[in-house]
Amino acid sequence: MTQTIGKNSQVTAEQIAQAFGNEARAVSTIWKTAGGRYVKGKNWAQGSSLNPSDISSIKAKIVLQEVFGLERKMYQLEQLVTARPFDKLTGSFYVASQGSAHRKLAKGQEPDILLNRWLKVDVNLWTNAAHVAMFDEDQAVADVPIYSIGKEDAAGALAYAKNLDISDELANATDISTGHDWGEMTTSPNSDHDPTIDIAGGIAALHKGGSTNGNVKANPTVLAMGDDAYIDFITNSWIQKYVQAGMIKVPAPGAPTGGLALPMFPNLTLVVDGDISPSTSAFVVDPKYFVLATGPMNSVGYRNDLKRMDGYALFEYLEPKLVTDQSATYTVGARELTGIHA
Repeated sequence: MTQTIGKNSQVTAEQIAQAFGNEARAVSTIWKTAGGRYVKGKNWAQGSSLNPSDISSIKAKIVLQEVFGLERKMYQLEQLVTARPFDKLTGSFYVASQGSAHRKLAKGQEPDILLNRWLKVDVNLWTNAAHVAMFDEDQAVADVPIYSIGKEDAAGALAYAKNLDISDELANATDISTGHDWGEMTTSPNSDHDPTIDIAGGIAALHKGGSTNGNVKANPTVLAMGDDAYIDFITNSWIQKYVQAGMIKVPAPGAPTGGLALPMFPNLTLVVDGDISPSTSAFVVDPKYFVLATGPMNSVGYRNDLKRMDGYALFEYLEPKLVTDQSATYTVGARELTGIHA
């Protein structure tokens, strides 16, 4: 069985070893308590159950790998963050918000001593965990090493949980209400709204600094959106001309990352990920101000001889954090463009 325990779960190795004592089935579950969500369903990317009798009927290796989740999609949202390692589960770090340079000094003028301005960010890392346990009987009736496959998938399960955590924090970005549905088309084949105008507005809000961004000049380098928003974006008539001119690198299947080579957006990375929420929005992000606080990754393996069961658990400590201004009014490194998909 495979169990992934998400944000805010407090577990020990002993508790994990005991948790499956009364189970007669191999169970795979994604358990995520962030935001009050508890996800359990028949989608193997999220969780389901598998009986020992099911295992004996599975012969094709690729089918079993898909069942246990090895054929997971690529998770893209780590491209939106900058990782910062922490030795402890709580702490703080500082991000420079303004420089201390003088401009246009007169001849012989002595510059005043200026201090950099800093934004303090507090973090409190939580624990994500993936747990795999297999009975000897189940391993004996399968034609492939299901326990090894389950162990390999533990890292993939944690990657999925981390992607969801980043998406949850990204949804806290300061809103810019566009009122422009990129898929709206009153008169075919011409789209009603030009996405580049909305994207430019989000970039300008971050780049110009000033009081509306905590006096921080951010440099957004990523445009991120979910699958539905991307469909509206890439089929928009204002965008299609750039696609046909080769000025937009469309994400390839299996590698949903592309780029914009437009004069107004040089070197802007395009990230498409189905975990981005809400699906009706797009985001412009400066990874410098979107931090992924990371702690150690620990693992534990055990054997219950009386129950004839092997077990393995993998733990990861992390917290994604959008940097805000001193008054916590604005996220200085991200803007959410709302209403771009209906």
